[in-house]
Amino acid sequence: MLFLDRCRYCTVDGFLWDSANADVVVDMDGGTGGIGTACTLSRLLMGNGQARSTFVGVRISETTTNNQEYHLVKQVNINGFDSTAILPGISISASSSSAHAASAGFSSGDVGKRIRIASAGSGGGTLDTTISAFVSTTQVTVALAASATVTGAYALIGEAVGTGIRIGPSANAKRIAVEDCNVNMLNRGIRAENGSFQSRFNSFFSNETNISIGNLTEPCLDLGSNTEKSRQHLQTAAAFPVTMQGCRFDLEQTAPGTDYVSGTSSGKITIIGCSTENALPDSSTYFCSGDGFGFIYTLIGNNFGSAMTMQQLGRFAVDSPHVFINNQNVSDLPKEQFLGGGLFTAAIDPGAGAIEGRAISNGSGSTPDFCAGVRGEAIALSGHAFDAVACAVQAALGGGGSILNGMNYRGVDIQFPTSSLNQHGKLLEGVRVHSPSGLTGSALMDKATGLIIEEMTTGNIVGLGVGIDQQGADDHNYLAGRTFQGAPASAPSDSELSASQLSFHVDESGNNLLVRVKYSNGTTLKTGTIALV
Repeated sequence: MLFLDRCRYCTVDGFLWDSANADVVVDMDGGTGGIGTACTLSRLLMGNGQARSTFVGVRISETTTNNQEYHLVKQVNINGFDSTAILPGISISASSSSAHAASAGFSSGDVGKRIRIASAGSGGGTLDTTISAFVSTTQVTVALAASATVTGAYALIGEAVGTGIRIGPSANAKRIAVEDCNVNMLNRGIRAENGSFQSRFNSFFSNETNISIGNLTEPCLDLGSNTEKSRQHLQTAAAFPVTMQGCRFDLEQTAPGTDYVSGTSSGKITIIGCSTENALPDSSTYFCSGDGFGFIYTLIGNNFGSAMTMQQLGRFAVDSPHVFINNQNVSDLPKEQFLGGGLFTAAIDPGAGAIEGRAISNGSGSTPDFCAGVRGEAIALSGHAFDAVACAVQAALGGGGSILNGMNYRGVDIQFPTSSLNQHGKLLEGVRVHSPSGLTGSALMDKATGLIIEEMTTGNIVGLGVGIDQQGADDHNYLAGRTFQGAPASAPSDSELSASQLSFHVDESGNNLLVRVKYSNGTTLKTGTIALV
């Protein structure tokens, strides 16, 4: 409707448009297109009254060679068209096209509309299809049969159409600012395919995706966004970082199978000081994800107002150093800042909310570390339980510090540093190590994986457990004070003894204490008998 061709420093202010049959309301590449710089669009009202899927409110740099930069879109109200309805309690059977609602929710006008049913699609994903026939207010026929049976599932009928602000494919669409705008009921609120832009203090309502980012050439900022009832806030495929700060997110209408914030490339999303309102609608929805290899999330100081679990918080790329610091209301998310080159290089375990079954890398592929260079009175790890994790700890302690304090470890391999410790430092303090319960034949210390506490330089070693080998000719087993040792009523198996080891047992019927010894050659075995009176 309005074409701006080769404009610099011009202002368009105070217009109201109903697009009627127009595809584009304001086109910054009007006519043949060309260079445009620092234009301002302000106090405009535009709408998509005819529900046109091709509607675009403001279009910038549609031509790939055009240089459109430093434009400001400010206090613009763009209204699209949204007929989306939310239906809980949907049931559908695998291989069936008949969808049923627990209560009346369908209408004859739904025929031809998009429908998304949580967990009924291939691999337990979303069934995304259209309604082909209306049967009753509680039943419709869908065009694509379900791949999985679901009961009581969450569904969306319909979708918003059109685009609010489109920053086109030109890499020269630089530093576009969208500020204090209301962007409502659109398929894409802001769609930035290239270049760079900033979103500042905008309000988004009932959009399919509030901000969609393609191949940016510079970092992007989303500052102070306020959202209501949108199905997704951010989707990015950019390698450059995207920072979201001071935003408020309403999660109640997140689309089935959707991540409210989604990264699909080897980029980075940093979320700082944001808050959420309303819970995610069901278990098929997540707050954020980064599925691309190397995608990194940094979440700092956020408040998730409707408490969620680590599983609901997101699906994170494996082998990326995600960082989570001081986030509130995530029931099983560590809130401490961890040091070292990498944090959470393994996927987060949704069930345990801890770290899933692999060592934590320092980012260089060498010896893993969890906390490196902890000094002074710091406690490297305190009060956390990690199940079945091969977790290596390297730390240099200063005066009075301790590596492990009051912890409950199950099946954990702890490797202590080779550097010398301050004389006041403590390797283990109040640590309880035990095997899982209910396992037939399990033992607290079994074979070579018993407990060995080894001095860092030379000298004494304490070795407890079955099958622990001699530590070397110059080393000595040492236990201070009174000791209590088991004396079973049966002899040990000779294969369980290592060279230069012995084991006591009792012959209760003969009233004798026996000691079974294996010589240093590893083959000679002898038994001594002490009469008990």
